Amino acid sequence: MVILADEYGFCFGVERALEIAGDALGKHGSIEIAGEIIHNGRVREELAKKGLSHRDSAGGIMGKKALVRAHGMGRKTRELLVSRGVALIDATCPVVQRVYDEALECEEKGIAPVIFGNPGHPEIAGVIDHLKNRPVVISPEDDFKKTRLPERFVLIAQTTAPEERFIELAEHCGRSGMDFTVVNTICPVVRKRKEAGSRLAETCGLIIVAGARASANTKGLADYLSRFRPTIQVESAEEIRGMDFGRSEKIGLISGTSTPGEVVEEIFDDIEKKIVYKT
Repeated sequence: MVILADEYGFCFGVERALEIAGDALGKHGSIEIAGEIIHNGRVREELAKKGLSHRDSAGGIMGKKALVRAHGMGRKTRELLVSRGVALIDATCPVVQRVYDEALECEEKGIAPVIFGNPGHPEIAGVIDHLKNRPVVISPEDDFKKTRLPERFVLIAQTTAPEERFIELAEHCGRSGMDFTVVNTICPVVRKRKEAGSRLAETCGLIIVAGARASANTKGLADYLSRFRPTIQVESAEEIRGMDFGRSEKIGLISGTSTPGEVVEEIFDDIEKKIVYKT
């Protein structure tokens, strides 16, 4: 049997961003965006059909209206676009915006913000662009003992960073007698997804996580659940159609926070059609 997690589909931040984008496209007809509003190919294609033009970077925006993606945009880039006469329509997730605000507040108080997360993620790039001075960025893969940190700092997390590693970093800093404080800016919805996935792992022999491979929260969810059960990440029902689940007893299905609910339900239906139950 297939068991669908009690938490799946879009989070409120993604729903909000898509609502803002839809309203803006309905009003203006054509808007540009630097990067993807969220990490999901289906959503990108649907919005492109409605008039959202994707650019690789803010430098590629040539029109007069631009949508700020859910991952946010740094202050320097915002100021540059506004100086060129571009009107910004802000779809930044409120949870993500808190990371920007906390980092800037620290800097303005003369305390160094230290950001925990993936240096290549657009949220981190935006926070770096938001600040006057480049902050220290610590990756979850880094050896914390070898990381040089300021004398006094505030530890802030990317919203989709692995919380268990963030806690390990904070504990390391505490044991080392560092002068620091912690602001846990990890998204509560990301935390709830992991909790929902853990409940699936208690009874299911295989977990399938639905979501784009470019999605940090989906990848983080799949990595986390793989500690407990064999875990497969897929982007669409098409990938499921080529899989053989053999004589699986229970399969758990969950998604990242940028995966449309209908995609999850399509995958659910396809698994049910393919599965052969143990007797």
